[in-house]
Amino acid sequence: MTARGKNTIFRVTGIPVGARAEGALKSALDDLSLDDDDADSISILRSALSHGDDTLAFGEQEEDQQAEGFLKAAILIELSSDERSSLKTRIEILPSCYHDDTRSALLHFDGGVPKFLQSSAKQLVEERQIDVYDIDLNIDRNFYGFTQMYATAGNITAE
Repeated sequence: MTARGKNTIFRVTGIPVGARAEGALKSALDDLSLDDDDADSISILRSALSHGDDTLAFGEQEEDQQAEGFLKAAILIELSSDERSSLKTRIEILPSCYHDDTRSALLHFDGGVPKFLQSSAKQLVEERQIDVYDIDLNIDRNFYGFTQMYATAGNITAE
């Protein structure tokens, strides 16, 4: 998918939910906390795992909320501090077409494309994979494969 103005949309697949997602975030936080050299990433992971009194902790959230929190943390860690303040992201969680324990998402960037999704020539990359403690998130701009483009409401029965 090509950029329209300054809004660019990518598809993300392989977003985990449940104990697998929570475990990966906790393990990443533990590893970063040992070095204590990346305060921004540590803060992002802590925020994803334990929210204030007005929000449920990660393990108590609905699976779509977990997927959104996981993806948001993964993306924020990849962004530079300048990009965190200048780019706006919007995440639309979609059911996965392949696995029940993962979700897919449409990831919108308003205000430009982050550096980690550009090649050296400032062209959008076709595909990119980011790793959150041994969980690979696949990001692509061409939507190769089957992708449900919106979340459905209620139960759907096909006959």
